[in-house]
Amino acid sequence: MLPALRAAYAAHITDLDASSAEDAKPVPISHTLLGVAGGLRSTIAATGWTEGDLHSSVVLLSRLPPGDALSRLTLLSFLAVPQWREFAAHCARNLQAQLGPLSDRRKELLLAAWLSFALAVLAEPSLRAAADLPFRHLAEDGEAVRRTLPYEASQTVAPLARRLVSSISAHGPPRSGAASPLPRSGTASPLPGAAANGVVSLSAAAAAASDSAARGAALPLLPRTEELRWGGADPPPNRTVGSYASREEYIRTHFSLLREDFVRPLRDAIGTVRRGEAPPREVRLHKGVRIEGTHIGEPGGVLHRLVLPTAGAAEESGLINGSLVALSSDGWESCRCAVVAKREAARQRNDGSLFVAFQRDGAGADANSLGAAVEDAAYACELAVASNAVYEMLEPGAYWGAYRPVLAALQAAAADTSGAASRPRSAPWQQEAPSTRCVL
Repeated sequence: MLPALRAAYAAHITDLDASSAEDAKPVPISHTLLGVAGGLRSTIAATGWTEGDLHSSVVLLSRLPPGDALSRLTLLSFLAVPQWREFAAHCARNLQAQLGPLSDRRKELLLAAWLSFALAVLAEPSLRAAADLPFRHLAEDGEAVRRTLPYEASQTVAPLARRLVSSISAHGPPRSGAASPLPRSGTASPLPGAAANGVVSLSAAAAAASDSAARGAALPLLPRTEELRWGGADPPPNRTVGSYASREEYIRTHFSLLREDFVRPLRDAIGTVRRGEAPPREVRLHKGVRIEGTHIGEPGGVLHRLVLPTAGAAEESGLINGSLVALSSDGWESCRCAVVAKREAARQRNDGSLFVAFQRDGAGADANSLGAAVEDAAYACELAVASNAVYEMLEPGAYWGAYRPVLAALQAAAADTSGAASRPRSAPWQQEAPSTRCVL
């Protein structure tokens, strides 16, 4: 059995004769599995699976907390590996024959686990699209196995069997080759003013960008995809003569100016690459980059391991913890932003690896911030669906780690000055903010 699976089984499934998965309290095993060295998906692919191991993995997956983003990511990691998925489909088609010789208690446990696992997959659109499992056959074999159980055990499993039949009727089996119901990874949200045929009204886009600039600190810390693709209006200028309408306007203006100082060179570099031209001298462009595996960060957060085409490419770059990179798999029609983390751990691998924390469009959470695992796991599920793509990675000349804390402080200060008078004044310059000649 996969060592991480054995460890998770020993830690979380201590009593094999516990009540069925329907009645058992879900246990959080995602961290144990996602934290496996080398990445969960790569480890699953390198494992030789037996029927017993496959059934044990289904028991574990059936105990994942339902509806949890990390649970979805763990399930996707298994379903995305062809060897495991195909063997799981084989076991599902032959469930009656495989469970028949087992004891009644063991049979009840495994049947409940398979039914719960199938229900968890059918409940999530992204999992249904990736699964390609014979759910109807599983339901039929499951019903045949249930009828061989003692009356009490049979009645315990019956609600699961009925729910699976209802879920199959509601969703239907996933069609082979069906498109994922998730939006295309990294695709920008339509700009305000976008017509049904996808043509963007530049005046409407400019007006929306101007409004965003005017609101300043309402912008996220990291750039949105639409900003990097389409650009926008210039931020409001720094007033050197005259007065600001309020301290809030003063803070938001400098937030917008500092943010644009980082975003504009990155946007210009992406535009240069899209036109097929060489990027600016201070910008590095890496081709043939792949996403390989998911890891749990320290103290929290979901990290992905990028593999650059050559082992020395990462060392030749100037990337350090806190650096921002942009990646695209479609010629920079869309892109993703990620923040570099665990740089020393990647160096020790000496295989061209780079650990990054992908950010949802415009999100500004720290790569390893506490709670980022739950916050970003849903986006990681979307990344898992598109994990076979080959990316280009652009490394900007500016260091995001120097901009982020200042922008975060300005954003927090603006939030404190924009609400009720009872809010604490956290900006240290709030009382002294100049009203005529304002220089930060």
